[in-house]
Amino acid sequence: MIEKRLLFGRGRNCMRWIAFSALIVLIFLSLTTPVFAQAAVVTDKGSYARGETVYATATGLPSPGIYDFYYNPPAGDAGSELGVVEAPAGEWHSSFTIQLADATESWFVRVVKNGKPNNAGQELCRADFTVTDVPEFPSIFVLGAGIMFLICGAIYLGMRKHAMRKV
Repeated sequence: MIEKRLLFGRGRNCMRWIAFSALIVLIFLSLTTPVFAQAAVVTDKGSYARGETVYATATGLPSPGIYDFYYNPPAGDAGSELGVVEAPAGEWHSSFTIQLADATESWFVRVVKNGKPNNAGQELCRADFTVTDVPEFPSIFVLGAGIMFLICGAIYLGMRKHAMRKV
């Protein structure tokens, strides 16, 4: 009997009312439920040479909070920056200088909640990067050096031609 009433006559209006009510409840829940961003850490570039400094920025972490950044080669712990505070709002910044004796391979930086002894905290986010022997030599510098070589060569040839006319 109930199914018949829902399918025919006043039942259609009842189903519309139920659907509308469910939509209102979903909208209300989406507005009142806090949404946390996915925690992430990024480095300023993907590859570093020995002696360079890695700059890492974490976002999406529960705020306010103090976090530890650990910089790790695959075997061991190379260094850390402990007790990083939020500045500006929603961002935590850390830096680590890669030593000349450090391994050249794939590394990672991981962020954990502050206060856990011996790097034992739960990993909240992680970013991978590579350490190489030689710094990357961007092609823009090669192009710039080539242009400077051509300009200097043209100036030299122009001065030489001008000097030859005087003789």
